[in-house]
Amino acid sequence: MNDWVSLVQAIVWPITVFLVAVLARKHLIRLLDAIAGQIEGGRDLSGALGPLMFTLSTAPRLPAEVTVPANDGAIHALATPGLPAATPASSQGFHLIHAAQRDANGPYTVRVQLLTDNPLALERVTRVVYHLHPQLPQPVQESSNRSSNFELVFQSPGQFDLQAEVFLKGMDTPLQLTRYLNF
Repeated sequence: MNDWVSLVQAIVWPITVFLVAVLARKHLIRLLDAIAGQIEGGRDLSGALGPLMFTLSTAPRLPAEVTVPANDGAIHALATPGLPAATPASSQGFHLIHAAQRDANGPYTVRVQLLTDNPLALERVTRVVYHLHPQLPQPVQESSNRSSNFELVFQSPGQFDLQAEVFLKGMDTPLQLTRYLNF
């Protein structure tokens, strides 16, 4: 008898959930479509399931036109050249880091720097050309300030892949680095 009770207890909940899902499938589909529409529209969905808190959202998207103030005098706008595909630079030990902070009701202020595993290697760098999202003002910018690790500061309303060309003394072609700017 105990075996039958255990069996019934084990299958009652799955059967009940299945029946509710089948009987209310139109309402469930409408609910899931509404949730997806809210998230795709840029709104967050937050909630709790018992002690578990959750938030569903999408990454900020770049609008068709972006208005961002010009950068300070340390960064210079350049013409946009065609970029070759990124090449691995791990053998040189160079990599990009970034940090972003959201401005009050506005875009993010993003800082990008060039770092290396070997501090002496940074002395070989003459300049870094950053290729931002093409919809941003001044999508190609250059930094030659070694003391700031060739830092670039700019504003962006969304996430994107940033490419950088690292020009080294004694090398004809620059190293190509890529970093996904997530925030």
